[in-house]
Amino acid sequence: MMRTFLFLIATVSLFAKVPLDGKKLYFVHCAGCHGPDGSGGTGANLLGKLTYPSHAKMVGVVKHGIPGTAMSAAPLTDVEVNKVVAHVMTLRQKAKR
Repeated sequence: MMRTFLFLIATVSLFAKVPLDGKKLYFVHCAGCHGPDGSGGTGANLLGKLTYPSHAKMVGVVKHGIPGTAMSAAPLTDVEVNKVVAHVMTLRQKAKR
């Protein structure tokens, strides 16, 4: 069900040229490993202490990946990367409350 949903979002955005917000981009590119709420899964928990805690450092990780790990570079534009990172930062703030 979740894979179908992610496929539909990605397909619609590609063909309709509809810009996706950070949350939708996160679901398409990140949630499969990091979980829909960022709490982890096969990928790292994004809500706890991170090696790359700042916005700028997270942008670098999303753009370039982490060598030697499953975290590969995301196929996103610079604008999209910033939207995803902003969404992750929002998730982190919500988790702190």
